[in-house]
Amino acid sequence: MGKQLADNLLRKYLDEEGRFPESVGVSLWSIDAFKSDGEVFCQILYLMGMRPHWGANGRVIRVAYIDLDELSIDLEDDRTVTRPRVDVVIQTSCILRDMVPHFADLIDEATCMAGGLDEPFERNFILKHTRERIDELKKEVGGELSDSEIRRMASFRVFSSPPGTGGTGVGLALDASAWETEEDLAETYINWAGYAYGSDQGGKLARVAGMQAHRIYADNLKGLDVSYMRQYSPEHDRGGRRMLHRFSGGHERGRQGGQRQTGQALLGRHQRRGRPVRARSQGRYRGIGARQTVQQKLDRKSEKSRLQGRRRAYPSRVNNLFKWSATTHQVEKWVFDSVVETYLRDKENLEWLREQNPYALEEITRRLMEAQSRGLWNADADMLADVQDIALMIEGDMEEAMGEVTEEFQGAKVDVMTAKDVEKWQHTWKISSVGT
Repeated sequence: MGKQLADNLLRKYLDEEGRFPESVGVSLWSIDAFKSDGEVFCQILYLMGMRPHWGANGRVIRVAYIDLDELSIDLEDDRTVTRPRVDVVIQTSCILRDMVPHFADLIDEATCMAGGLDEPFERNFILKHTRERIDELKKEVGGELSDSEIRRMASFRVFSSPPGTGGTGVGLALDASAWETEEDLAETYINWAGYAYGSDQGGKLARVAGMQAHRIYADNLKGLDVSYMRQYSPEHDRGGRRMLHRFSGGHERGRQGGQRQTGQALLGRHQRRGRPVRARSQGRYRGIGARQTVQQKLDRKSEKSRLQGRRRAYPSRVNNLFKWSATTHQVEKWVFDSVVETYLRDKENLEWLREQNPYALEEITRRLMEAQSRGLWNADADMLADVQDIALMIEGDMEEAMGEVTEEFQGAKVDVMTAKDVEKWQHTWKISSVGT
């Protein structure tokens, strides 16, 4: 399955770009270890031209490289072509990092092994990028670090948040509207997620367990041709996954360094019986998930019964839609329009929400207005006016329900505070400091 996932990704990129990708960024979550039996882990190894090596007890004990002569891919026109070792940069969740640490160890060992092979750069992009990184580091810190320390840093490919912590910070910034520019989100992501993890290489090296490596992570992301994530579970659409924008969306924002550069963002669909796993554009798949989530007309009685049990279902989906748009710019206008048509212009839905969950209604209108103000949604004038009118209506309802208030309360005003306003939020790594 890992080979199939890797081949499908490479075929798609080769078909669209006319070449193989040099570097792929992968968001690796714990579901790969606990539910999908290490499929993405094996996909990563096969992209790198590596394979797991099992011991007598059936457990993976190390990795081994596949000879370049064996690395090939079958194309849809029945041709077979040779392919290179592809560099892979990993952003791993805190759960996988802490509960399945050998995943990070084995990937790190594979990177170091591939980076030490005597092969041409055009067939081994891991070696190529490691050498490039070594040259850069020697110019920057050559007088401070030994050659072995520089080589170790140049081989880092597995990154996560600091030990004992989780998340990428992007979700918090988006929840609080605590950002002004895309550079703010990129800096937040890299400062939270730019900590390197690696193996002791069988006792040959010191274990790397959360070494601060923001600049190295940023440089790795900057060179990515593809940002990739595998969706394993068919029961979750894009609108229902609050973690997606934090990791995959944050990954994309960090990859672009706060700028809208070229590059692909791909999503591996879950496997269906009898059908191969395909890599799709995350933007296209997002559109499919959004259409299913927002536009479908469910039986009103069952829909409202479901909402009574999950009072935050609607606002969380609209929140996720906004956050995905903020981090990837891959949410089309019609998707936001559909939110308005389904939840606000449908009088029965509107009145039900107004009566049963005014806080959800307030959050939906607030996020829509924020999307418009940030240039994420090019709203038609009449549609925006409807959203604003309903926002004023629900604020009036909530103020009336509160009664007399003698102390301060927030109301509809949102004060945006960014990293420069809070001492504890000051970032170590800055985009401006490296001219990215």
